[in-house]
Amino acid sequence: MEIKFDKQYKSNEEMNIVTKKVDRKVWIVNVGEQIDNINIKLKKHIFLKPNIPLQFDLNIAMDYVDSFKDVTFCDNPEAYFKDRKLKRLIVRDAGIGDLLMLEPILHKLATDTNTEIDVACMYPEVFENHPTINRVITMSGKEHIDKLRLNEYDCWEDLRNYSEVHHLRDKAHRTDIYNEPFNMELSQEEKEPKLYFKENEKSVLTKKKGYIYIGIQCDASHKYRRYDKGKELIEYILKINKKAIIVLLGHYDFVKGINNKRVIDLQGKTDRRQAICLIRDLDYLVAADSGLMHVALTCHVPTVAMFSIITPDLRLRYYSGEKRVIWKDLDCKGCGDFHMVKCKKIGKEDNSNYLAPCMDISPEEIYNKMFEMPINNNKRVFIGDRNITNNRIIDDVVTPVNINLLSKRKLTMPIIVQNEEHNLPRFIENVINHPSIGRVIAIDGGSTDNTVEILRKAGAEVYSHPYIKTYHEMQAMQRNISCSYLIDGENIIIMDIDECFSKELSEYLPVLADSNNIYGLVSRRTFDFYKDITDSKKQIKDYPDWQPRFYKWNRKFKFVGGAHHITLNCPEPIKIQKDIIHFEKEGKNRDLLEKQWSGMMNGVRAVATGL
Repeated sequence: MEIKFDKQYKSNEEMNIVTKKVDRKVWIVNVGEQIDNINIKLKKHIFLKPNIPLQFDLNIAMDYVDSFKDVTFCDNPEAYFKDRKLKRLIVRDAGIGDLLMLEPILHKLATDTNTEIDVACMYPEVFENHPTINRVITMSGKEHIDKLRLNEYDCWEDLRNYSEVHHLRDKAHRTDIYNEPFNMELSQEEKEPKLYFKENEKSVLTKKKGYIYIGIQCDASHKYRRYDKGKELIEYILKINKKAIIVLLGHYDFVKGINNKRVIDLQGKTDRRQAICLIRDLDYLVAADSGLMHVALTCHVPTVAMFSIITPDLRLRYYSGEKRVIWKDLDCKGCGDFHMVKCKKIGKEDNSNYLAPCMDISPEEIYNKMFEMPINNNKRVFIGDRNITNNRIIDDVVTPVNINLLSKRKLTMPIIVQNEEHNLPRFIENVINHPSIGRVIAIDGGSTDNTVEILRKAGAEVYSHPYIKTYHEMQAMQRNISCSYLIDGENIIIMDIDECFSKELSEYLPVLADSNNIYGLVSRRTFDFYKDITDSKKQIKDYPDWQPRFYKWNRKFKFVGGAHHITLNCPEPIKIQKDIIHFEKEGKNRDLLEKQWSGMMNGVRAVATGL
């Protein structure tokens, strides 16, 4: 094959310098019309845009030069980007820890090359305020890759599952693995990730003088990483150290049964950004191998890191702050190479009472490791002001404010009503006035009492749509009408007037307000009367009675059926076992209501027919 260059070289030696100058990677450029190509070797879609150089391994580049007459080798790619930056998209569907280990590569790409970086990931909070990343695109899963506008970019890197299947996954640090496609030169110091905060970005934690604030996070993304002795650890610390205040962290209430005024239980009660800011202000963190552990290590919060099957150095090598690692280098190490389904030590699957030997760590050992480290009053925290030259380390952590478990976002709540005057005061107090509820959209079916006035006074948007059939036949239609006032992408929760939030659901609403899930079923408990809800023996109907109540709204969704209607065009739902409380007979005479609805229906028909 004849190798063509956009420049003629005087000798083979000069040409070889060009082809080898990026460690066997070379640049090519398409000087003709755009070429869209599915590259089987790379397993990705490649766009060869006119006059936009791309970098490939030499063998891949030669394939393109050989296959397309307008594609040639390029020795001066910078010349093509004098007037604008190379637009590059990086796609990675991993957790918080992996994104932090990718951050140094993205930072180096943006600062050392004439490149504009966009990132598509599931946890955009990691890159919030980042001064060198142009845009972060939130993706909720692998299936959303096709929805990215790839043709807007000069090139894109698909790092989905990249480190998980890499041949060096159990030998090299994740940052080094991520760097392989980019071949950037980073020093040891440059490989330590950074988190960026706004100048006035406050914590959700108020710290009292004289106390030591210890964060504890026991859950993790996989079973083999979790620490199951959280309750015993907390009780031990509180007994030994009277100045300790425990802050329980995690995605959900993994540690249960703790009732102590020196324990602040924030499990499942903060959004991800609030958790990041909170960890920044802790004195210590005790954590299983998880994303929050990486947050603490990035900010130089003294951390006790508990590892099960993964060699700690492959995750922690470039963190320079104080840390203590607990890791039992057992002969069974490695059972989680592709996400453990059973413990190789005894071969038992899904036994909730079984604690794997690698995570059988005593509270005393954890406590002693923690207090080997001094408290760090000079955290490694960076201000992100979109200008890389102005980054600086904060000398003092920003002033904390009172605990605030609320998301910045609100849930919209569509409701349907009909003569609910007697039930509304309780519903307004317990549901409408919840801090995580924003817009309330009420569709009134023709109330003859003060329902409309009460709702408007409570701040609800009220629209009239009289029933033309019986109540149960009309429920789905009324739901559709209430949701016609929604905006696509709004997070909504649907409630009935004879319901209220359980304590667990009330505390979980901020998480739903921030959720990227599309559709959720919420568990429901039913009683005859409101006064019975504290007596589990008076519960009626089957439990958990899953109800379609949470949506990230899309106008293609449609309710069909009667009282217990279903939703069409939705994806597979998640299940949210945080109960709605339903009191079926409270303030109701169902026979009378059916007669009223029947009378209204006949009246509407009479008007319609002119009788």
